[in-house]
This record gives sequence, C-alpha cells and structure tokens, in this order.
Amino acid sequence: MLKDKLTKNITTDLLAEMIQKGFTGQDERSNKIDQRLNKIDDKLDKIDKTLIKIQGQLGNKVDQQEFEKMEGRVEYLEKVK
Repeated sequence: MLKDKLTKNITTDLLAEMIQKGFTGQDERSNKIDQRLNKIDDKLDKIDKTLIKIQGQLGNKVDQQEFEKMEGRVEYLEKVK
C-alpha cells in the first residue's frame, strides 16, 4: 500500500529532476577533483625541476672530484719524472 503511494507520487518530471541533480552533483565533484589533480601536477612539476637541478649539481660535484683526483695523479707523475 505504501509502495503504491510512493510510486504514484513520482512523476517523470520529478524523476528527471532527481537525475539532473545527481549529474550536477557529479559535475561539481569532478571539478573539485580536477582542481586537486592540477595542484598535484604543479607540485610534481616543481619536484621534477628541483630534482633535475640537484642532479646537475651532483654531476658537477662528481666531475670536480674526478678532476681533482686526476690533477693529483698528474702532479704525482710530474714529480716522479
């Protein structure tokens, strides 16, 4: 009996309205998720740039250390001769 009353009171317009509200809610949630993902992308880009910079600095440090070792070897060989 109660089911019949509920069924009779829901019209196609009301059903369409409920479905539209569901889609609207999803659109808002999707927009919020997109905004959060964009922020995460920006942060990851900054991290990538920082890592590239650090790798460059480390590469230069290693090259400098290798140079100093080679320079020491050359000086030693010059003294030996």
